[in-house]
This record gives sequence, C-alpha cells and structure tokens, in this order.
Amino acid sequence: MTSPDAAPKRKILGIGILKESSSEDPAYSPEKVKREVDRELEKLQEAGFEFTLYFADSKNTGAALPSIKELLRGSTWDGVSIGFGIRGAIEYTNLFEDIINTIVLEVQGPVPKFMFTSSTTDIYDAAIRVLGA
Repeated sequence: MTSPDAAPKRKILGIGILKESSSEDPAYSPEKVKREVDRELEKLQEAGFEFTLYFADSKNTGAALPSIKELLRGSTWDGVSIGFGIRGAIEYTNLFEDIINTIVLEVQGPVPKFMFTSSTTDIYDAAIRVLGA
C-alpha cells in the first residue's frame, strides 16, 4: 500500500519498433530487444517511474499513430521516450516526424519532455538525464 505522503510516480511513454529477426543483424532481434528493454524497465520501476511501452510493427507502421494517440489521450505523461530504431533509421524518418507532431498536437495540458535513446540499454539513463532521479 502506498503511503499518502509518497510522491506520485513519474510516467513515461516509451515508443519503439520491433523489426524482424535478421541473420545479418542478430543484435536487434525482437527477442534480444525485448530482454534488454525489460531490464531497463525494471531499473525504472525501482527508481519510481511508471513506464508504458508501445512497440510499432515494422510491417504496419500506419497502425502506430492511432495507437499512440489513444495512449496519449489516456494519461498525462511526464516524458516520452523514442527509441533509436525509429529515430535513427532512414526508412522510419516519416514515422519519427509523425510521432513527434502527433504528440505535440494531441497532448492536452503540460507537454511531456522528450527523451531519445541510442540503444535498448540506455532507456534508464535517458530518463534520469531528462527527468532527474
């Protein structure tokens, strides 16, 4: 049970993309990405963050924006983390821009702080860097 004096958890919406497994690049297999992200989420939870994760489907990126809009409308967010799989891949530049513009247009109230990761292992560091410990 949470005490009445406990600080509310800071809420982060994480947006990433799962690409198909590739023998050329096993470093980004969906299984490995999920394992690494899960480790980061455990650290965030221990630090008092509430993290909601949304993975876009690399085969159907058009479904991402309606899902993200629904998540944005369903809560107030302190931060939004966008993974490097979307931000750093040329083929997802349009998706990245659409996500940013959707967040700016959809958020009612305080605009969340943006955090950008460079890998699946720096989500915690990005949250601390942008939102503080």
